[in-house]
Amino acid sequence: MGIEKYHSKIMESDGSVNSDKLKDVFLDMESGELTFFKFYDRFILNFEKKVDSGLRAYGTLEKYKSLLIHLRSFARSKYKSSDISFNTIDCEFIQEFDYYLRNDKSLEHNTIWVYMIGLTTVCRLAISRKHLSSAHSANK
Repeated sequence: MGIEKYHSKIMESDGSVNSDKLKDVFLDMESGELTFFKFYDRFILNFEKKVDSGLRAYGTLEKYKSLLIHLRSFARSKYKSSDISFNTIDCEFIQEFDYYLRNDKSLEHNTIWVYMIGLTTVCRLAISRKHLSSAHSANK
């Protein structure tokens, strides 16, 4: 569906359109919907509790926080958005993020590898909680 159709859809339902409404509908992030970065923020909060209780390492928490900074930067660069829907996460997204880390951020192979392990962990958790479809992420 093109942006014009989303604009019309919002006009019919709300009577007015602003850029935030249009962006949210276009990116499939209707108000209140759990988005990828909202999910990731919750993941970080839960991980901090595990660090505080001694179950997880502080260094690992810092890795996840650093990964989130890079993901947000990537989303702003590629999608011109501060958040993304789970529908955005697919094999192409992962490949483009890898490319972004290598070329735009000039990170080394091992650093990227560590980030990809972290991203895989967060995606698997999202899949297990039915927020992200494993078929969508593998076949799109």
